Amino acid sequence: MTRTPDPGSRARDVAERRGASRLRVAVATLAWCTATLGLRSAFSLAMFYTASLTRSPRRERHMFVASVGRTLALRAADMGTMTEVFFGRHYDLDRAPRQAAAFHAYARSVAAPLIIDCGANIGLSAVWFRHRFPTAAIYAIEPAQENVALMQQNIRGLADIHLVSGAVWHEPAMMAFDYRDDNPPGAQLAASGERQVRCYAIAEIIEMAGGRDPLIVKIDIEGAERGLFSGNTDWVKRTKLIIIETHDWLFPFQGSSLPFWLCMARERFDIVPIDANIFCFNRNLATRPDRAVSDAPPAEVPAAGAPV
Repeated sequence: MTRTPDPGSRARDVAERRGASRLRVAVATLAWCTATLGLRSAFSLAMFYTASLTRSPRRERHMFVASVGRTLALRAADMGTMTEVFFGRHYDLDRAPRQAAAFHAYARSVAAPLIIDCGANIGLSAVWFRHRFPTAAIYAIEPAQENVALMQQNIRGLADIHLVSGAVWHEPAMMAFDYRDDNPPGAQLAASGERQVRCYAIAEIIEMAGGRDPLIVKIDIEGAERGLFSGNTDWVKRTKLIIIETHDWLFPFQGSSLPFWLCMARERFDIVPIDANIFCFNRNLATRPDRAVSDAPPAEVPAAGAPV
């Protein structure tokens, strides 16, 4: 006599197999994290994810990151950014080794280099830069007060990190902005709105730092690069490395990155895309005779704002 399979038994078998598979993945992940990050960081990461599953994703938590030897305050929604910065090494210029050697040689010659972090969020990138460039003066600009509160905790006790509450634009201005409370949280400049934010030109930040040329300008400003590069870009040629995430993917068919590309076409930079970022190395870093840079400008580059 043929017995009809019990649907409940089949469902239990499937659930058991899935559970065993998930357990194997969890154990393998924990083993990898322990080997890669160290036991304390792996345990902190496991506890953070457990809390994320059982509590509000906006609730503040703390996680130890062994690579910088620091406990950081963040929300569940910030885990993606934390993973990119510290585990994915999204700002590690050594991932462009051919340019990095010349960059490091120059950086060692500067006693107190200037790093400008535009769109500093909760300060994770500023912590990364402080760890990699211990003598640098870092100016971290962030418009969202929700992020600023966490950044103040994350940079507390770190020397020469200056928090600037505001946004960046091509000129000094007061503008409205919308705070985006999704994953990850962020802020976007807007044409109108109740919340106002002070916008700083990069030249203003440079003056705050005593007028020295920037070593690095990092830019992740949710599409506002369209305004930042639309004028007053003299600071670009003074900067040794620009790290930018463009946002055409976020604002399709609006050309938010076009002013940036036009500016790069007028200047002399090596362009190296790595993951979500574009690393732009100033060709003036090439000082050896066999790396001489031509002074001839690129031919027929459109002016900023010109139709293309």
